[in-house]
Amino acid sequence: MPSSILSSTSNPQSLSPTQLQRATRTRKILSIASSLCCFIAFLLLLLALIGTTSNKAVIRDIWIIKLDMSNVLAKSVPNAALINTIAQSLGMSDFYQVGLWNHCEGIFGEGITSCDKPRAFYWFDPMMFVQELLGGAEIGIPKHITQVFQLIKTASAVMFTGVLLSTILTILLTLTTITGLYSRWASFASGILNGITFVLVATSSAIATAIAVTVKSQVADRPEVGIGVTVGAKMQGLMWGALALVGLSLVVQICLCCCCASRRDVRLGRRPGSREAYREVAESLRD
Repeated sequence: MPSSILSSTSNPQSLSPTQLQRATRTRKILSIASSLCCFIAFLLLLLALIGTTSNKAVIRDIWIIKLDMSNVLAKSVPNAALINTIAQSLGMSDFYQVGLWNHCEGIFGEGITSCDKPRAFYWFDPMMFVQELLGGAEIGIPKHITQVFQLIKTASAVMFTGVLLSTILTILLTLTTITGLYSRWASFASGILNGITFVLVATSSAIATAIAVTVKSQVADRPEVGIGVTVGAKMQGLMWGALALVGLSLVVQICLCCCCASRRDVRLGRRPGSREAYREVAESLRD
């Protein structure tokens, strides 16, 4: 299209609402894609947030770690067999799977038998749980393992806060990112919110992975502690998948801050947008 025709048809008053939409079609597609990424990330984080809160399909399969407590103390520990037998007779289950709000317990071969009441800033200390079952009897636990559980308690609180806030922010971003179609300032504001969400999800995902790996390496591999640890692959997948989607949305918002004409740009004559929008006007001028 000759530049003279494009210049003559770039007047905002010469554009119909349909042509204005065509001029900003690329920005609309990117805004919708960014919003869709945030919505899917919201669904993933929501599943991670409610994982293990009840014995229902899908929800019961989402956990951070699963602890095999059927042999809580290894055979090398004095009176280990007796202590394990007493613990099981007092009600200790074979396994405990830990989520963000609570834990569920069960028997191998039967499945989950009960789930703890969900509560904020929950964390699971298996050694303290064993001591309670034994009426407060002291169990010889290595000092470094005790320190690990203290670190996990703090990290669990940070992770819970991060996931909860991220879930709220992603649903908010689902609504706000679409407004980037109309103004670059809207994209800038959404980009800041998106960046904050990205940091929260990244921190929570890293902590979830660190907790699982730390417990597995520091507890399960110790011969004096007979606790088996399984890392929750579904929880990890949900968290890191949400992080990838939020990161993709952030990249789109950064691009929208400097590229692709917004509807405000077109109305004010700052940028023409897509040339396809001016084709009908140009053809009418030729006639």
